[in-house]
Amino acid sequence: MRCRGLARVLLTLLLCAVLGGCYLPSALRRSQRIVAGGFDWSEHGAWVAATGPAMTVVAAGDLLVHAFVPLHYDGYFLLDRREPRHKWFWAYRGPMLPLDQVAVLCKTKDSLHIAGIQGRFDFEPREARHEAWHFPECIEVVPGTYYLTVEYYSRRHYDTNSQLGTFTTESTTPAVVEWDARAGVVYRMDSRLGALSPGPGTQGSGSTIREIPQSKRKLGTSRFALDVGTWYVIVTPIASFSELEQPVLEYRAAWQRYEFERR
Repeated sequence: MRCRGLARVLLTLLLCAVLGGCYLPSALRRSQRIVAGGFDWSEHGAWVAATGPAMTVVAAGDLLVHAFVPLHYDGYFLLDRREPRHKWFWAYRGPMLPLDQVAVLCKTKDSLHIAGIQGRFDFEPREARHEAWHFPECIEVVPGTYYLTVEYYSRRHYDTNSQLGTFTTESTTPAVVEWDARAGVVYRMDSRLGALSPGPGTQGSGSTIREIPQSKRKLGTSRFALDVGTWYVIVTPIASFSELEQPVLEYRAAWQRYEFERR
């Protein structure tokens, strides 16, 4: 009987350790957000003297519970089910501001990704997304001058009677563009590819083309051709959000509701 009782205790401890290992990374992220929100000077002002310590206590309790229970399904492998499909990023502290107080930049191609953003007086760039799995449709900032680090990746396939191939266009070095952001203005980000020329081996940046002839498909052989060239990013102001192909205002409203619900 004593052996059975000891086995039950050990099994319980093992299950607790497994649960804690699964959800502890998520619990730490949640507690960090709670503490940061309490010490947000731009939102609370001098009240951070009270809200900061109070939210630290709340974060400690949340950490103890959430390490074993996935409260919002945002564990290490599970994402928050409430999180909107289309991501949004704002590069300032506190809640999202009214549109007439910020500048919004939206990309026109899924192949473009803003990897980093740096203000004129910042020492180094930071990631232009809230979480590692986010690839925002748009970003918004308070007025100022920013330097954006942009990456490019695109892939398309074709399969005809004679050929099977994959075309990949990828930047091996990011582009950096200066953005003079003005309040209440909407901007569009696009890219331009320069002239391509045959590239030696795998050096350079530009377009990588892979072609597999139909007659050799079963043999597992392939023929590669590499073209290299230059590319750059263009940021231009537009009249309104209606000039964009996607309903980005709906994306922003959905993300604003989501952020309000999880605070």
